[in-house]
Amino acid sequence: MKKYKLIIKTLSPTLIGSGFGSTLIDTDTEFHSSGFPIIRARTIKGLLRESAMEINEIIETEQSINDIFGEGNRDYTEHKLRIGNAYIQGWDGIKDVIHKLNRESEKIKEFYSQVIQQTSIDEKSEIAKDSSLRSYRLLKPDLIFESTIEVEDTFKPFLDNACLNLRYAGTRRNRGWGKISVSIKEITKEIESTILKPIIDINEIEDLNIISVKVTTVDPVVLGTQIGDQNTVNSQVDISGNHVRGIIIQEYLKNGGNSDNKDFFDIFFSGNVRFGNLRLNNSEALPLHYHYEKTDQEKKCLNVFTTEDKITKPIGQKFTTIDNSLYLANPKLTSYFHNTRSNDRAAGRSTKDADGGIFYYEALTGGQVFKGVIEGDKTTLSKLATYIPSLLYTQIGKSRSTQYGSVKIEFIPSKNTVSKINFEEGKLYLLHLISPTILLNQNGFYTCDEFSLKTYLDTVLGKFEIINKAVAYSKIEQYNQIWKNKSGKYNALKEGSVWVIRALTSKNNIEQKFLVGEFNEQGLGKIRISDYLENSLPTFKVSLADEYVDILTQEFNELKEYLVKESKLENLKKSALNNISKFEILNNHQLARLINAFETQNSRADIQNFCNKLKGKSAHNQWMKARLLDPDGKFNWHIISSKEIEWQSEREAYLLLFRTMRKNNN
Repeated sequence: MKKYKLIIKTLSPTLIGSGFGSTLIDTDTEFHSSGFPIIRARTIKGLLRESAMEINEIIETEQSINDIFGEGNRDYTEHKLRIGNAYIQGWDGIKDVIHKLNRESEKIKEFYSQVIQQTSIDEKSEIAKDSSLRSYRLLKPDLIFESTIEVEDTFKPFLDNACLNLRYAGTRRNRGWGKISVSIKEITKEIESTILKPIIDINEIEDLNIISVKVTTVDPVVLGTQIGDQNTVNSQVDISGNHVRGIIIQEYLKNGGNSDNKDFFDIFFSGNVRFGNLRLNNSEALPLHYHYEKTDQEKKCLNVFTTEDKITKPIGQKFTTIDNSLYLANPKLTSYFHNTRSNDRAAGRSTKDADGGIFYYEALTGGQVFKGVIEGDKTTLSKLATYIPSLLYTQIGKSRSTQYGSVKIEFIPSKNTVSKINFEEGKLYLLHLISPTILLNQNGFYTCDEFSLKTYLDTVLGKFEIINKAVAYSKIEQYNQIWKNKSGKYNALKEGSVWVIRALTSKNNIEQKFLVGEFNEQGLGKIRISDYLENSLPTFKVSLADEYVDILTQEFNELKEYLVKESKLENLKKSALNNISKFEILNNHQLARLINAFETQNSRADIQNFCNKLKGKSAHNQWMKARLLDPDGKFNWHIISSKEIEWQSEREAYLLLFRTMRKNNN
């Protein structure tokens, strides 16, 4: 398939609904978490499909719509068309640091959108019906969105016609909203090559035993799992080792590897290579014995093993270490609302027919980085390295042909220093599960009992006794891409589970991280042993975002100016509210005259002329007494800010001050 750039321009206010609303907005449009508007790929695909159906009716082609767009409920067919989310023009320049703009998201939304209110009129009374007021947030005209689209050459001319025919999108398009233009532009320079240069020569690296894996989510990713609601597909928060192995097997076979030879078995199924789980920024589950008191708003960390007479709750989050400092690192998830229409697509809306419906996808948000390692002996890793690239762009997870699943994967061969610890008789140690662990009991059945765990650990540590524990349980389920079928659910010890143990024998040079249980080749069963320090509690830091204006590229100059202006205005308003106590002697009549003056006058000079006309009047004298005017009768413009600011922002700040004072008087 060949890549093209799909360009969408809004020619009128456009409402492409997100399916969600809020207290003040009944129907909202779709936004990224940072506040930038997006058009979801599923929406684009649906619009193009309808447009293609019209083309078929107009020119009576024999082209099957399903040949291009696929059939519903068949997620694992070979895709002939792939559509990505459409982002605002210039997105590529800031997408890697877009998370730093989250604190400005509401202001960014205001810049790109407008709120329109409408009512329904009663035909008899010719006045608005009760409870008919609706608020809509629409995208402004002249916004340009860009999406990457991949299509086979055979279908490209037909898709061109579908784009030319597509002129309206979104809700209430028969009311004048949603006029758009759509075009396809060929990408002349391939930036995101599927396969780049192979991993560097592994033979040049001595003592190689790991390949570091770094996955960056480009689009939202759905690593499907079912938790409860049948209408919702939830997502796992980690990329499992089994998933990593599946991605690499695909690359292995694509690049000339053979599934029938010994190398294939040695790399993927012998256990000589272990594909570790990938977690957000190398994070780990916080040990379950770290709790906080339920009534503590600050959630100070407690050791539940030494805490008495308090009702506590596990912190239950993940953490990562950066420059010897601990940061909480929980993957960000978001939910997307989708609806399927009935076969009667001419209805122009969702229907109640049995073949239509609504559903939700939970997804890992784009722009997150997941890291892990592939471990093994140098010989086997050398065989694997000849079949995988150093950089790979691909799709993973559910619904990866449209909207979801685009990722960037980097493979970096490196050396791993193995830390070791001495196991001394009588000393206390902490065992911490870094990944879920599946055990077999003496009869060969999957279990989570303590006896089976000790059986595995005795071979590594020798004899010990368990003094304390904080354990949780989960279920592990895998999906086989070839068989198109799920495995059964295995009971597992949950990552983060901990045991405090006392050594009954001594043993030297034990690896600080070692493996227990089954399915180690899929990233399961990793455990860490360390000295148990009863009074040692972690302290977590909060990472501060960089100044938002520094990360915006030149395509966003207007937005940058808007954000700077809004930031200054916000500071002015804070300054205004902090000065309320200075003017408590002003009554409502005097405040009303000031409010009217600032609402009707157009400059500082106009305000000064207004004050001059009132010389000798009681209001003028009272303003001087409150020090709004200096002894010469000049308005004191430095009450709120000592810096030079533009008139419009200054007027808004003074109006906020006077209106708040009047409200307080009331």
